[in-house]
Amino acid sequence: MTLRLVQFRTKDGARAVAALDKSAAGQVVQGVSTSYELARQAIAQKASLQTVVDRLGLGEEVDIR
Repeated sequence: MTLRLVQFRTKDGARAVAALDKSAAGQVVQGVSTSYELARQAIAQKASLQTVVDRLGLGEEVDIR
């Protein structure tokens, strides 16, 4: 499965990262607020982005359109 990530601003202006499905609906990746932060964690852990997302877990559902 292909991992699709987006960085966006929430309604209150905070940054967040979401993992999307085919319909552009997704879930917020817990524990990170930027894609850069997520990538740095993956590099530090010598792990794939998918592995880090799985470890951090997913939270609130979002619709990015």
